[in-house]
Amino acid sequence: METKIFKDTEDEIKQAAQIIADGGLVAFPTETVYGLGADALNPEAVGKVYAAKGRPSDNPMIVHIARESGCPIAAPSANLSGKPSPTSAEHVIDDLNGRIDGIITSYDCEFGIESTVVDMTGDEPMILRPGMITARDIEAILHKPVALDPTLNRRPGELKGEIGDFHPKAPGMKYKHYAPKAHMTIYEGDDREAVFAAIDMDRAEREALGEKVVVISYDSEHPEKAAKHFFAELRAADKHGADAILAAAIEEKGVGFSVMNRMLKSAGYNIKKVEKEVDKMIIALASDHGGFRLKEQIKEHLEARGLETLDLGTNSEDSVDYPIFGQKCGEAVASGEADLGIVVCGTGIGISIAANKVKGVRCGLCTSVEMATLTKQHNNANILALGGRTTAPELAMEIVDAWLDTEFEGGRHQRRVDMLDNM
Repeated sequence: METKIFKDTEDEIKQAAQIIADGGLVAFPTETVYGLGADALNPEAVGKVYAAKGRPSDNPMIVHIARESGCPIAAPSANLSGKPSPTSAEHVIDDLNGRIDGIITSYDCEFGIESTVVDMTGDEPMILRPGMITARDIEAILHKPVALDPTLNRRPGELKGEIGDFHPKAPGMKYKHYAPKAHMTIYEGDDREAVFAAIDMDRAEREALGEKVVVISYDSEHPEKAAKHFFAELRAADKHGADAILAAAIEEKGVGFSVMNRMLKSAGYNIKKVEKEVDKMIIALASDHGGFRLKEQIKEHLEARGLETLDLGTNSEDSVDYPIFGQKCGEAVASGEADLGIVVCGTGIGISIAANKVKGVRCGLCTSVEMATLTKQHNNANILALGGRTTAPELAMEIVDAWLDTEFEGGRHQRRVDMLDNM
């Protein structure tokens, strides 16, 4: 098949639209990624889309309306199924030249990842596919909570054997998708320096074996740039003949969550966890006179675990004001002087309130091991509060250990944590 190349002039767009109206296939630019269009009401034309892309029949397509062809347009991304989505006309030509009727060549796509898909059929709106428009953006318009599909960013094995039977409600949500030819690994960890050190070490080892390695990393503060360039970088790695792509994870908040969704699927969920060295972790400790004795016991317990402590006082059982010490601990954690903090007063209530006055602090008062686990798992609490006169030392140490050893679950909880940080 000869593929006609169109420019984005009014006359040539009308010619391309006529091809779609006549049952043909045309690729065109959008603000997200390049799309491959067919008459959505023409079963034969829609079948051609699946054939041209090599797209699995259980992968649904989005339908667009109000375009020049006079018919609703079924338009998935204009790439071979499974490959990185196209964000330039060159990408489309590489994949589909000779397989479709026409390609409209124009600007590179502005956003670089596919649109957000929202299910509005239930009582609560639910994002089925994350994009540049985030849950928070939608909540601001609807004035109601927006849920995330529980399968988003789930690792294989987390759905208890459902992977083989998984039928996505939105396009691109299969576990392996947007994949480059190179073997891709995502490096994930709280310590960015440790992440990049691990990437550098693995790159050196692979290059010593003669492999071509491409490293991808983005600033978590500007996820929109990651969205725009990610798929293009995967395709550039393929053209370079890369054997391996080593990518640093970005923070899963806002648009960053959408980008990580694409990164994880591109890598087939091949993740390397990079843990921060335990002996580098610093725990800030602070108490008033009512929590002094328990604070000292906790300090001894933490140091026995190989953790470094930053003791901010108080240093005796002489009467002091707990807000002073709650604030000290909060500021140490918020500034990065300490990784985590533990505060203790008579009941734990007052000093936890004081710590939470510091922006960026998420202090949770815990009186049981279960509470300690959940406050880290769901709230990502960075300061633990305990009652020196209400919690027995043995239980307190169990609470401390549970809190330290539990990982933040992320996912749907990340949005709530982000809201806490912005209050």
